Amino acid sequence: ASITLVLAISSVHVFSLTDRITAGFALATLAFWTLAIVYESAIEDPAFEIALFKNRHFTSANIAYVLLKMVFNGPVFLFPFYLHLVLGWSYELTSIVIIVPGAAMLLTCPGVGALTDRYSARTLSVIGALGAAAVYLVFFAFTVDLAPAAVVIVLFLLGLARGVFLVPNTKLILDHSPRHMK
Repeated sequence: ASITLVLAISSVHVFSLTDRITAGFALATLAFWTLAIVYESAIEDPAFEIALFKNRHFTSANIAYVLLKMVFNGPVFLFPFYLHLVLGWSYELTSIVIIVPGAAMLLTCPGVGALTDRYSARTLSVIGALGAAAVYLVFFAFTVDLAPAAVVIVLFLLGLARGVFLVPNTKLILDHSPRHMK
């Protein structure tokens, strides 16, 4: 199902939205996801408990998690190309700088975990998401005349936003999961 989804999305660029190949991949995706859901709903011990998604809080926290993980991982994948190919940075410098968001997140998580135990996880998740949005707005201002310090600061802020979002959002997911499934 995931492979045919990726193929359907990719074929839009190669062929077109109305092409038979794209439509075929889209139909195959729908069929495979339907089969997976029916199968997982019918067996006694499913690998993926679909009934959890009846809880709207669980569902919305998971949707937010997936969407923001896609947004957060974009720079991890694309930013090294920008630093090396556009800015002309060496592979060594690019490799060191791209570690900054992960390191910032690791430093942030314990403190955010403590805050999440005291304050609203939903509010902290929103703050993290808004912080990430603000960082991405700063990315728009990036040009070919960027100083390494500016890149490090912005990536550090992105890492902070990641930590502020992911920890409380994970708590929301766990809080809305049945005790035996946590």
